Amino acid sequence: MPFAPDFRVLEVRPSPGSPVWTYVTCGASQIRHPNSEPLELLTVTSERSERVAQLLTMAAYYHATQTLALHHVFGLGEAWVEGSPLTAGYISLPYAWGPGLESFDPGDQSVNIYWLMPISQAERELARRGGADALEQRFEDAEVAYWDLRRRSVV
Repeated sequence: MPFAPDFRVLEVRPSPGSPVWTYVTCGASQIRHPNSEPLELLTVTSERSERVAQLLTMAAYYHATQTLALHHVFGLGEAWVEGSPLTAGYISLPYAWGPGLESFDPGDQSVNIYWLMPISQAERELARRGGADALEQRFEDAEVAYWDLRRRSVV
């Protein structure tokens, strides 16, 4: 099976008054194999970054070979950007945008839209041990700047 032949990553400029760039996959929902669900991924960052587009492509490829789902955590084997302590990813609902962005139906299937959040190895272990709620509570308590690819770990 070819890896999503129409796949691409879209880069969305910050809107007036917003400091974040948004990156979103387009075509990851074409990936089909047992136990997979149609999904697209998005992430936000305070800096324009080709690297983030590459990481979304890597995550989509991972989905094509291993299957991603809500609350999945996985290591990247390297930092999101140079000098960052964030070396893993966490699949979350796109809370920051409200429930209207969680899915869409292009006519032939329902597609989930998930937020690929950069996390540290310690945060990844917390999610594995304590579950998604424990990780998300730490994020909320720390008022995490999700768009900061060099933020400190909350664990």
